[in-house]
Amino acid sequence: MLAKNSEGYYTIRSRWTGDFVNIENLRDYAQYNANMSTFWSAQWTLAKNSEGYYTITNRWVAVKLHTENLQSLVQYGAIWDTAVSAQWSLTAAP
Repeated sequence: MLAKNSEGYYTIRSRWTGDFVNIENLRDYAQYNANMSTFWSAQWTLAKNSEGYYTITNRWVAVKLHTENLQSLVQYGAIWDTAVSAQWSLTAAP
């Protein structure tokens, strides 16, 4: 689930567990924890490109979610907006 706060940042939550996607412990991969809606490490900006894909950038340290190294984990780091591994398609759940 995506939710936008009054400052324009989004939180991303698991539909199944209710946990927030975050980078609180700075481990190079996205983490999931409960009760983090006010943590900057769990707040994101979304930027849509001309092809309709989004880059997702963290508020706290301005890094992007990506899958660059194909490690079976969603990672984060400094990466170009144009990198295909940092472009996401956002759709509503059925």
